[in-house]
Amino acid sequence: MYGDRHPLTRKTSPDKFIFGLTFTQLLAVLIGGKLSCELAGVVPALPIDNFLLRHVHQGIPLYLAGALVFLEDSVTGRVAALSLFDRLSARFRRRVFLYRREE
Repeated sequence: MYGDRHPLTRKTSPDKFIFGLTFTQLLAVLIGGKLSCELAGVVPALPIDNFLLRHVHQGIPLYLAGALVFLEDSVTGRVAALSLFDRLSARFRRRVFLYRREE
């Protein structure tokens, strides 16, 4: 009778965009990759013989973006970026103290 308007029949998983990634994940990886490329142009490589260890510090923005978008909380199943955003918004919210009179 209600068709797809019932809340249980709605699609709850995010839509996959490209390479099995959601739009948010793809956007975060692209931004992190762009910042890593810009950082590689500014910060020189480390004086180490191994190629991977020489350039590992230049990928830090990409690693952080990937961690925020792909890591999930084991209890709630929420992505780390959403949990971090909720914690920061609760920390820096506007507080109204009852003992002060607003004017």
